[in-house]
Amino acid sequence: MWRRHSVAIVVVVVLMTVIGFAPLFGGPGYEHTLATGLFVPSIVAVSLAWNDARTRALSLPTRLSRGIALGLILSALSYATAVLHGVRVGICDFQGATIDYALGAAFGCI
Repeated sequence: MWRRHSVAIVVVVVLMTVIGFAPLFGGPGYEHTLATGLFVPSIVAVSLAWNDARTRALSLPTRLSRGIALGLILSALSYATAVLHGVRVGICDFQGATIDYALGAAFGCI
């Protein structure tokens, strides 16, 4: 299954890595959470729609579980890029940023 979503995985990693080099987006925080919430849920939806258009025989619970799994994976990859940028420039409030990300962008991606 993940081979079919490899383009979405690469797009999220590259996009969030590039966004992380902007001055405000260097590290986990509300800016990176907003950028993730803006881009990643759309990438999840397009990737799932593209995959489901090819395989129509899947049941609804299977599609739902795959959507949740892909949302979790892509949101985790986006958060990982934020943490790597945070290591590069410094993290002010890691716990607060993590809670903000989990309650905001991660739920949106799922």
